[in-house]
Amino acid sequence: MRSSADLGTGTFNFIIKSGRALVYPIYKSTFERGDGLASDNQNKTRHYRDHVLMWAQDLSRALDYVETRKDLDARRVAFHGVSWAGRLGP
Repeated sequence: MRSSADLGTGTFNFIIKSGRALVYPIYKSTFERGDGLASDNQNKTRHYRDHVLMWAQDLSRALDYVETRKDLDARRVAFHGVSWAGRLGP
């Protein structure tokens, strides 16, 4: 199983170095939350649809968390998607 701890910050260094906060949700079926989803390619199954809904919920919870933090401005949130998130995120 892949671990999110193995991500490092190399891909996101420019965000952190700019003084911005970084929130990195671990979506259902990824890293420690793996559940056997064979592919993230779109298909017309209920199983895939349910995962898309869970991914939206995971992102929503991450944004809700940002709103609870006094040290973060929830009105100034940006999205940076790489690879899978870059395809599905927008």
